[in-house]
Amino acid sequence: MNWFRNHDTDVYAVVLLVYQLWHSSVGGILGPVAAPGKVDVMIVEESDDRRKVTKGQYNAIMNNDKGGVRDWCRTHCEPGGFRLVDKDDDVSRDTKWSQDAFGKWKTDAANKVPWLVVIHPSTTFSGPLPDTAADTLALVQTYGGK
Repeated sequence: MNWFRNHDTDVYAVVLLVYQLWHSSVGGILGPVAAPGKVDVMIVEESDDRRKVTKGQYNAIMNNDKGGVRDWCRTHCEPGGFRLVDKDDDVSRDTKWSQDAFGKWKTDAANKVPWLVVIHPSTTFSGPLPDTAADTLALVQTYGGK
């Protein structure tokens, strides 16, 4: 027990590392470690290519039904915190978070679509839009809660 008392910072670091690795399946090696909170969600797409995405991705993008991604965003995002944008859109006059999310997509995705950006007050996820609406919902819930 003395070892733990003298090395409590080391134990904390190991526990934090294990926690981060446990979440790695969702948000990369340093997956979401923040408590869920209000988020902003942007999906970047090529609107002319909607027929090329999977059915699940299409549902994540377009479905307004109860229990869907957009429905979840209505109650868990900041006001105006869900954006569906075409990769060719000009967001220079949009909100700062929209500009930041679009910039994150440009940096991370190299013009790949569809792409998902979730901005939490303390972390950001940027990655390909999951293949199903359920997986997309689970991913945004990781940052914004259920």
